[in-house]
Amino acid sequence: MIVVGGGVMGASTAWWLARRGSSVVLLERFAQGHRNGSSHGTERIFRLTSADALYCRCAVESLPLWRELEDDAGESLFLTTGHIDFDTESELHIRADAAAAAGVATTWLQPEDVAERWPGMHSDLPVLFHPEGGRTNAQATIDAMIRRGRDLGAEVRFETPVSAVRNTAGGAEVDTADGTLRAGAVVVATAGWTPELLAGQVPGLPTVESSTGQVAFFQPIDPSATWPTWVSPETYGMPTPDGRVRVGHFQHGQPVHPDRRGFDTDPQTRAEIETWVGEHVPGVDPHNVGELSCLFGETLDDDFVIDRSGNIVVGCGFGGTGFKFAPLVGRMLADLATGAPGPGGRFALGRP
Repeated sequence: MIVVGGGVMGASTAWWLARRGSSVVLLERFAQGHRNGSSHGTERIFRLTSADALYCRCAVESLPLWRELEDDAGESLFLTTGHIDFDTESELHIRADAAAAAGVATTWLQPEDVAERWPGMHSDLPVLFHPEGGRTNAQATIDAMIRRGRDLGAEVRFETPVSAVRNTAGGAEVDTADGTLRAGAVVVATAGWTPELLAGQVPGLPTVESSTGQVAFFQPIDPSATWPTWVSPETYGMPTPDGRVRVGHFQHGQPVHPDRRGFDTDPQTRAEIETWVGEHVPGVDPHNVGELSCLFGETLDDDFVIDRSGNIVVGCGFGGTGFKFAPLVGRMLADLATGAPGPGGRFALGRP
């Protein structure tokens, strides 16, 4: 098998394939730990709540797979912090109902409950809480998947751009600067680069649009304070492995080609993040101590693509929400590569 793309979804797929005894080559265009895609950084939110019951169910299925990855890697990659959702009461009821349909128990916390549990947080309205939410260690997760994949026999080639992927009668081909590689199936997990790479090869591939987002880091006033992860209509946030608090902004920039995206941050977005932090996170210095831009590759309907066309398996459209599902998505892509059925439905190619 060949896996193209060494972000979290490609790394997860290679790990699953190697665990099953498949011969696998993982090809990544950039150096290990690069910041050009959507998987870099040190932390990502894990939450079980969503307004969509499908994604609640996927999160429920993903949680034990995170523990399985930790056991296999022999290291901690997931910190349980509890998670809170800020929003209007009507929107939070939608999330509570979707979570309940997936078997997730949620609790309403009043503003005084929030302040008692996390003195550094503030809310004017009730919030929705579930205790299983937490933070994953992003780059450490990718590194662990790649390391374990190699331990199990996977070949990993960084700085190996792929110029073309083709279906053939007996499998699929991948063109690199070092020559053409052939395999029974090729898994393509290349985020916003996917439509260009697979042009003319995969009928029904939805539009995948890339844009940039912005995050900032804040220093807690009390170094011993604990923090939940959270999502609000404007922001999302979590504690970082180095003791800071990361806050991201949900407003994305204009569509951009992933090779031509900028890395500069926007002063207006910075001000909006700092204003929200000043109102809702009084336990940190409201002036950020670092910021960065990140890349989102999303479909127009916001659903993932996890499907197979001929001998090409496609995984893309994971945007800013997919990292939490990485062990599950990798398993699904590995299933498809080895001939098992995929999830279909809203994750299918050629959907309306």
